[in-house]
Amino acid sequence: MASKEPRNYYQKWVLHATPDDCVEHFQTIIQPLIDQGKYSLIRTRRKPYNNDMNALIYEYTWDLKPLKGGSSM
Repeated sequence: MASKEPRNYYQKWVLHATPDDCVEHFQTIIQPLIDQGKYSLIRTRRKPYNNDMNALIYEYTWDLKPLKGGSSM
């Protein structure tokens, strides 16, 4: 019997940064992975760091699901 991957397997990316740095990180790191068809974006979240409403830094979370590397069409 071959071991199977869990059905709800996904990767969580967390970044503590300013909004401008977050946009740059998404465009340079995460968006190319989605465009290449390696991952699908499940969910995004943004909240103030340590739940401090006056914080200049936010916690950004992206949940990515790896796509199977199937055969070419």
